[in-house]
Amino acid sequence: MKNLTVGNILISRVVETEGPFLQPQQLLPEAKAEVIESHKHWLAPHFIAPDGMFIMSIHTYVVCTKHHTILVDTCVNGYQPSRMQSTSLLRKNGSSGRVNTMLVVRQGMVLLLIA
Repeated sequence: MKNLTVGNILISRVVETEGPFLQPQQLLPEAKAEVIESHKHWLAPHFIAPDGMFIMSIHTYVVCTKHHTILVDTCVNGYQPSRMQSTSLLRKNGSSGRVNTMLVVRQGMVLLLIA
C-alpha cells in the first residue's frame, strides 16, 4: 500500500495485482513495434518489462478523513459496468437509524463510504 497525505486526508493506493500483463499491440493495436522500441529508454523498467510486456496495475484507492473512510474503485477489473450504471445502497445503523455505510455506483465507478 502506498500513501499520500493531503492536509488531514490520507489517500492509500491498495494494489490487487501489478506486473507485466499485455504486449503493447494488445493494448494499442495500431502501435508499431519500432515506435515502442524507440521509447524503451524511458519506459523501462517501470512501464515495460524486459520481455516487452506492458507493466500494469490493478488497484483501488482508500481515502480516510477525520469522519469517513471512502473506497474508490474504478471497476476496471472483473466488473460489469453496463449492469451497474446507477445504483445506491444505504445501510442504517439499527437502533440510531444513522447511515453508516453508503455504496454508490455511477458509470462503472464504485464509491463506498463507511462512516
